[in-house]
Amino acid sequence: MRKNILALIIITAILVTTVFASRPLFDPTGTRRLVGSMKSNVYHWDDCKFVKKINPDYLFYFANPETAAKMLYKPCMRCNPPVKSKPLRTEKIE
Repeated sequence: MRKNILALIIITAILVTTVFASRPLFDPTGTRRLVGSMKSNVYHWDDCKFVKKINPDYLFYFANPETAAKMLYKPCMRCNPPVKSKPLRTEKIE
């Protein structure tokens, strides 16, 4: 059991450093970001009331909802963050 927990912590640490390496780009306006905690498997919008309870030592940001899903995080039921990113517009604006 302890070996499984240790392996999970190591894998999470590796994935977290990958997330930290990329700037949070999900919200184009830069006003809201997706937040996770190393102590849970739930992600939130950064203005969710539960984020205020996360110890800053365990708080990190996701680049997009797909990254959170790959790390087996689930969306918060209160703030309802997205499960999928909205596709970026590719057509030329005139």
